[in-house]
Amino acid sequence: MHLKIKKTLHLAALFVGIAANTSAQTILSGNISGTWTPSGNPYIISANATVPSGQSLTIQAGVIVFIGQGNSITVNGGIQAVGTSSQHITFEALNNTQYWNTISLHNGGTSIFNYCDFEYATNALDCVGTSIVGTSPNTSNEVNYCTFTDVVGTALAFNNQCGNQVLFSSFQNVSNGITMTVTNSNWVLNNNIANCSFINCNGYAVSGVSAGNGPYSATIFSTIQNCSFSSVGGGCNFSIGPQSGALNTGNAHVGFTNNSFNGVTNTAISLTANETAGIASATLANNIYANASSTVVTQSPWQIVTVSAPLLLLSKAVSLQSYVLNIGSNYQVQASSDLINWTNQGSVFVATNSFWQSSNYWPVADWNQLFFRLVSQ
Repeated sequence: MHLKIKKTLHLAALFVGIAANTSAQTILSGNISGTWTPSGNPYIISANATVPSGQSLTIQAGVIVFIGQGNSITVNGGIQAVGTSSQHITFEALNNTQYWNTISLHNGGTSIFNYCDFEYATNALDCVGTSIVGTSPNTSNEVNYCTFTDVVGTALAFNNQCGNQVLFSSFQNVSNGITMTVTNSNWVLNNNIANCSFINCNGYAVSGVSAGNGPYSATIFSTIQNCSFSSVGGGCNFSIGPQSGALNTGNAHVGFTNNSFNGVTNTAISLTANETAGIASATLANNIYANASSTVVTQSPWQIVTVSAPLLLLSKAVSLQSYVLNIGSNYQVQASSDLINWTNQGSVFVATNSFWQSSNYWPVADWNQLFFRLVSQ
């Protein structure tokens, strides 16, 4: 069971007397490394902290980390925070009004966050790739089975030269879910996002920017599959083009497969370009769109390939059942939006069984304003 201690303590109190409330506490700032175990709970980041280059931090399942208001953890070395389904690792604020800043990754290796919960942050995870011109990404980040909740900025950011995997994670009550940015030096940004849910994102749930600079281009490769988007400002947005005044281009190749978009204020999938954009392609397969202002909007030079099933648009619908019909009697289906005025639906039918189910479905724009009845004739 994933247990959280009650967040009623303020930072000042933590330094003077919470021993009565917890069996242990570990107060940290400055350089940090080594292994954090649940026996040291809670770990309290009282000021900015850094994992130095050449060192690593391992966080075990069940560890609780409180990060003070405005504080960050910068990782120049390595970090692995691997929880389990029954013992998550939590990164959270001292209370829900004192937001911590970010965990910023600047290392050149592999960072892993499994079964981690990030709560009440300004920008929870910020992953910055290497700066080696012309090389393949050698910085990788794995974020699996994690939750991001109540983030006022961006929950998860991937920047420049890195390869990333986000699986079975949820983003709820955040301004922006996942952002990807590659802006320089023939850099490549690879991302695989699968089986994730995005709920109540005010901005874009997923967005990407690929912008070349000077003599160099930049490229995003991204796949988004089996994800659900509900009550979001925008679903997925990818933009390509050079940085302002630059000579070269941004490129992108993205795929959207088996995703569902339900309740999108703006556009479900938006693919845009600026100035002298480069090469861009998108593959769309088996996506479902419901209650989106627009489904797919593209600009040149994006090339779109629709694979397998066509775009499927959904609307709410109902069928009717009754268990109290008199066999041999005639009945008429009627519908009303106000329970006062009723209109006939279809023709009169003869009941051949006490149970009846309609063969038709009725679209329902508002579940609370459409009613049905059977009237004997």
